[in-house]
Amino acid sequence: MDMKIGTSAVRALPPNGPYPFRWRVSPPDSRTRQFRLLPLLILGIFLLALVVGLVLLHSVEKQLIDGTGERLALAAADIAEKLDRILYERYGDIRVMARAVALQGHDAAAMTGYLNDIQQAYSIYEWIGVADAAGRIVAATESDTVGRDCGAEPWFKAVLAGHGIDTRDVHRSSEMRDLPAIGFAAPIVGSDGKFRGAVTSRVGLSKLDDIIGQTLVTLQAQQGTSARIEYQLVGREGDLLVDSLLREEQSVNLLAAGVLSAQLAASGPSGYVEEEHRRRHVAVVTGFARTKGYEDFPGFSWIILARMDRDDVLAPALAVLWRVGLIGGSLFLPLVVSLIWV
Repeated sequence: MDMKIGTSAVRALPPNGPYPFRWRVSPPDSRTRQFRLLPLLILGIFLLALVVGLVLLHSVEKQLIDGTGERLALAAADIAEKLDRILYERYGDIRVMARAVALQGHDAAAMTGYLNDIQQAYSIYEWIGVADAAGRIVAATESDTVGRDCGAEPWFKAVLAGHGIDTRDVHRSSEMRDLPAIGFAAPIVGSDGKFRGAVTSRVGLSKLDDIIGQTLVTLQAQQGTSARIEYQLVGREGDLLVDSLLREEQSVNLLAAGVLSAQLAASGPSGYVEEEHRRRHVAVVTGFARTKGYEDFPGFSWIILARMDRDDVLAPALAVLWRVGLIGGSLFLPLVVSLIWV
């Protein structure tokens, strides 16, 4: 049997003749078909790991934000209660001072000594003074205020009219060189029931600022040294009274500016909210609460805001997740490479 290569036709081979070898095309078996699905399996594993990681990340973020928000809300409520109690004590102090024997007489030196003793015992007082029945300061802890005429002051008019103890929200106090302060005043009434004058005190707003800052020291330590906690004290009308970060006191109204946490605090109980910082334009978590007064002290209905940057809240967890991700990736990638090699 011979064949020619080239232009000549190939001679047909006998169907049943002996051949030295025979070509056979085998159909793909089941294992081959299974291996063809391997890329899809690898892709599925990758997508599953990605979904699990995203769900885990979202869950951790939510738990951290909720936990931090609750702690901030508790801190704000604690500050509100502490401010109420501190101001209630000052409310009681002015009642006791008005009944003091030293202030019932006409000895200016004895009055001054008594007022100085009170100020030394309670450093929260920036100024204390006594006015006579005409409204003139006859004794005070600051000698340069003695002789000042306070007859036209709202606090003196209130006690003269028989309104009892008068409380004044944050205002610029002339007795303290126009620094912001809270005022208390009570009438001095003699044994004959006649009005003899009034005793009045000033609590500097800076003193309350220190109290708020000290209260947040513990929470600051819990969150870590890199975490920054900002706090604000807001008046009942929305005026910013204390600002720990930007120092915008007496120049911004948070309710008019539409700050969500201030609006929620003004209309409801304490809590927390995620919002955007009004000036810095970053995401923050803010806890809020409101003062309510204590016993017969009516209070000033102040709003307390304590906030942290969202990035600072999530930073510790993200650092841990990055480490876990690197460890998981070092195990996951060799598995994928092995599957591809197979």
